[in-house]
Amino acid sequence: MTVTDNNGDRRRLAAREQRSRFFAEFNSKLLESSNYITRRQVVKKLKKAISRKRKSYVIVRSAKFIARKQWVVAGAGDMYIRVYNYNTMDKVKVFEAHTDYIRCMAVHPTLPYVLPSSYASICAAIIWNLGSPGPNFTLDAHLKGVNCVDYFTGGDKPYFITGSDDHNAKVWDYQTKSCVQTLDGHTYNVSTVRLHPELPIIITDIFGVAVCFLLNAGS
Repeated sequence: MTVTDNNGDRRRLAAREQRSRFFAEFNSKLLESSNYITRRQVVKKLKKAISRKRKSYVIVRSAKFIARKQWVVAGAGDMYIRVYNYNTMDKVKVFEAHTDYIRCMAVHPTLPYVLPSSYASICAAIIWNLGSPGPNFTLDAHLKGVNCVDYFTGGDKPYFITGSDDHNAKVWDYQTKSCVQTLDGHTYNVSTVRLHPELPIIITDIFGVAVCFLLNAGS
């Protein structure tokens, strides 16, 4: 029994040291570069951390860094969002964020806003403030499930975009809580949306086919 316990202690210590080296290596890169840790590496680490805490297996479907806080935000198949300190892997916050599994997340570059998307029956976009116990607001966004989300970080436009199985992408103003542009004409489900960080350009994806739009909301 003593030998087993000692082996277990050594394994735990080795795993802790490996995790510390892993995050120490990438911590400086997170703060210096936009080329963050690969999603596969993040998901692998978060799966282990979440499973260890819950004593069960949870699928992490999306993860985002908040480098200014040294946090990583994970959205999982159990409808929960968890926030960890990526140096220590201590849990900072956990909350149920949607009514179905979380497919994708967007994190605001400066404000404490997290926007998860989910294939939920309510087809809604829910904005969460990490400093508050409940959501900021909910938008009845689409006729079908929301697959993807992204924030606009260029200029002073308070915009985010959603893409849905209803074949549409929509640009929203999160201050007025209104839709300012609808990108229709897609023949299939919109699986990816991206807003250029500086230019008024939007890219959507439908089964590997990229479609380019101009952001003309408010013009």
